[in-house]
Amino acid sequence: MTRSDLSPDDRGESLAAELALGLLEGEELAKAQARLGDPQFKAQVQGWHERLSQLARDLPEIPPASGVKAAIDAKLWPRKAMSRFRGWLIGLLTAAAVALAVLYLPALTPPVNAMEYASELINPAHGITVTAMIDTTHRKMRLSLVKGSPAPDRDMELWWIADGATPVSLGLVPRSGSVDMDMPAAMVPGPGIVLAMSDEPAGGSVTGQPTGEVLASAPLRKV
Repeated sequence: MTRSDLSPDDRGESLAAELALGLLEGEELAKAQARLGDPQFKAQVQGWHERLSQLARDLPEIPPASGVKAAIDAKLWPRKAMSRFRGWLIGLLTAAAVALAVLYLPALTPPVNAMEYASELINPAHGITVTAMIDTTHRKMRLSLVKGSPAPDRDMELWWIADGATPVSLGLVPRSGSVDMDMPAAMVPGPGIVLAMSDEPAGGSVTGQPTGEVLASAPLRKV
């Protein structure tokens, strides 16, 4: 299928993709560049640049020597076959972009508006702020180091304390950014639950209970 076989909208999309891929030359290139004054066509080209950049983001940048593309095209792709190849390549790239979206979207962490419980642990003396947010539907906790850092060669450990029960470790606070963790089935958010954060040796407590200074504690509240 050549570009002339497509509908007007598809022809515009095809031309935008070819321009983004660098497949146009001579008069075709000049005409396509002249169309960049059209906001719709310009948006289509920018859209293809963004899709292609996502597909190639993990590839090392190794610029080819001058004339390599033209030499390869001349040997491998006669002009008539090139038109068919362009249509096939556009379809392949579109399918790849869709496949990547389908593959990675389910793995995304729960959105913030899905979080039903939260706790903020603050230690002004050490300049530390940690937040914990819980999505009860997916049984996930998002633990974030908002401010500060653990002491050298130490870790900060988070503890779940139910009313009248001994502390249960939820794991280490990340040294930067956020981490999502699965919530054990036995841990049910609700009134009377307190989260605490302690200073521990690197790797966390070896006793199963807090051994260092309790840096902060706060009740779990519904948001």
